[in-house]
Parts: sequence; structure tokens; C-alpha cells
Amino acid sequence: AAPPPRIDLRTPPGLVGEIATWINSRCAYPRPRLAVAAALQIVSNAAGLSHLVAGRNTSLNLITIGIAGSRTGKGAIKRCIDMAHKSLGLAPATHGKFKSSQELVRNAIQHQAVHYVYDEFGKQLEKLAGAGKSGAHYLEDLLAEMIAMYSEATGSHGLSGDMKREMQELAERRIGAICKKLGLADGENPAALAKEDPHGELARAYKALEAATSGLVEPYLTFFALSEPSSFNAALDKDSWLLTGGFLGRALIFEEAETVP
Repeated sequence: AAPPPRIDLRTPPGLVGEIATWINSRCAYPRPRLAVAAALQIVSNAAGLSHLVAGRNTSLNLITIGIAGSRTGKGAIKRCIDMAHKSLGLAPATHGKFKSSQELVRNAIQHQAVHYVYDEFGKQLEKLAGAGKSGAHYLEDLLAEMIAMYSEATGSHGLSGDMKREMQELAERRIGAICKKLGLADGENPAALAKEDPHGELARAYKALEAATSGLVEPYLTFFALSEPSSFNAALDKDSWLLTGGFLGRALIFEEAETVP
């Protein structure tokens, strides 16, 4: 029998391969592994709200970590993702940092999709390592919320009672302010008006109110991060929960071994 064809993961076929080639062409030094990581993430972010894996009820959202030495071209990789997101109209749902679980939920209510593109993530990972021991429990809560939301891309992500009440109050005030701005007359139904323009400001406010009542339906969380190896490895050495707790256990990790290209 003929030997199986050799598969080179640095040169994927199809659309992902075309995007990876474009990304690599914009780097001062060849960064083939990071280019593939970024290309996978771009396609995931672009297609995820409308496509599932063929034959499975599995979403396309990814957690992807790119590791390379300092001053070896990570900035060019991030710029390519930013350019793609802007061209695709995903920039409003793209965030470079995270702060709290409440902010994460608000981002998901506003856009459904939440795309993180995080530079120098190793430093943040070191803060997350041992967060419970240092008293920074909000960071543990944030990571747990991210994992839970990531896992519900085809389901519903529940909210705490306090968060529901806070979100409901904010949404109701927002609806009232929009109705006042639009000059709705007495007797006009703002919910009916929102249905006429499903992408309008009023429709988004009603979507936030619905989320406050029933939870986030099919939130789409993706995460792309870049790090240099020393801080990334130091964080893992400091706290193995980062792996066993599920966040990095769900990640695709791409490392450029050549630190001085």
C-alpha cells in the first residue's frame, strides 16, 4: 500500500490556507505557525454565527494561543487580525482586554459575539495564576464565566439573579430613553417598532431586556492571544489550575520555536 500523504499543518488547504499565506506575507520574518493560528481564528470569527461543523452540532468558536519570542513579529499577526475584523464588520464586537464577568456579559448582550484579541497575554495569565490565593477572586470568576459562555455557543448562558436585575433595569431605562428620543406618541407600541427594524437601536435594547429575563441565547465567545514563552510558562508553573480548570485545556496552542528568526 502507498504510504499516507504527508500533512504539513503549516500549509492548510482552502480558505484558511489562503488567509495564512496572506498573513505570513505581511510578516518581516516567516511566522508560519502563528499565521495558521490567526487564519483559523479569522475564519472562526467570520463564520461562527451562521455555520456549524458538518455532521455535528458543534460550533466553530476557538480559543487560540500564539507563542513566540519578543520582537519576532507578533505585532504583524495582530494587525492582520485587526484588519480582517474591520473588513468583516466585526470590530465593534472585538476587545483587546477583559476586566470583569459583568463586562463580559454586557459585551455579549450588546453584540452576541465577543471576540477577544489579546496581546502580551502571558502577563495577564500570570495575574490569573493563583488569583484565589492573592484574593483576586473576581479574576477566577471571570475565567469561569468565560469558560461557561464559550461552552454555550449553541445553547443558553444563564445569568445570576443580581445580574438579571441590573441588566433589566438598564434595558428598561434604555428603552424609555430611546422612545423619548424617537418621540413616540401615547399608544404607540415600541416593541412593534423594534420588530420593524431588527438591527436598530430599539431592537438591541429589547434584546438586552430579553437576555436579562431568559439568559444569553447562543453567545459566541472566541479568544485569540499572543504571548512570549517565558511569562506563559511561568504562569503554568505557578498554577496548574489554568490547565486543569479548562481554559487552556480548550485552547489550540501554536508556538514558534525559532526565537531569533
